[in-house]
Formats: sequence, structure tokens, C-alpha cells
Amino acid sequence: MLHKFVIFETETGRITGTVTGSRRSVAHALPPGRAFMAGTADPAQHRVEHGRIVPIGLASKKSKERGLATRDARARRDRLLADSDWSQLPDAPVDRSAWQTYRAALRDVTEQPGFPQQINWPTKPGREESK
Repeated sequence: MLHKFVIFETETGRITGTVTGSRRSVAHALPPGRAFMAGTADPAQHRVEHGRIVPIGLASKKSKERGLATRDARARRDRLLADSDWSQLPDAPVDRSAWQTYRAALRDVTEQPGFPQQINWPTKPGREESK
């Protein structure tokens, strides 16, 4: 049986198109980062939010707050990375491996399950004098 579906970006809820087909055929053809749901919508006027198709101008307060929290968390992460750039210089008197691990953990904070509301920020390694 054929149905009408909207295709949307899983991260943003932006509708990227509509399609008619079976659930199986639509699911099989989805590119990474996209999902689908039954229904019809105008991509210029609607988005998907919390599993529902909603008008773009009516984004929920919670969605806006999440956007601000995401922006702030990424800015903090970027500052911490910039503040630790020096640790990767060849003559930096530090445990380079520990700093690489710390910087990798900073880059991965956006992948944490509670991001952006609950972030387990990595601990900065202590400076060690070279011998």
C-alpha cells in the first residue's frame, strides 16, 4: 500500500521533501541523517518537531532553549580547544598524549546522550615540566 511521507533532517527537523511509497521503500532509500513520517507538508512552511509536523513560525520554547544551550555549549567547547592549542606544539612541556585525549573528549561532547543540557566536561590535564 502506498502512503504519503515527509522526509526530514533528524537533527534540525527541517523538511527536505515529500514522497509517496511504501514504508519499506521509503526507509530503504533514506540518506544518513534523515527520517520520515506519514503525512504531507510544505517544506517552506513546516518542520518536524517532537514527532509532529508544525508551522515553522511556531517552534516551541523548549526547542529555542535547546538551540541556545547548544550554541553556548559549542562556544565553550571551542574556547577550551583554542585555549589548549599550545599543548600540541612540538616543544610544549606537557604530556602530549594526555592533552590529545582531553582535546578529543572536548570534540566529542556533542555526542554525549544529554547534550546540550547535561554535559560531562573532560578534566584538563595538569601541566608537567619537561625533564
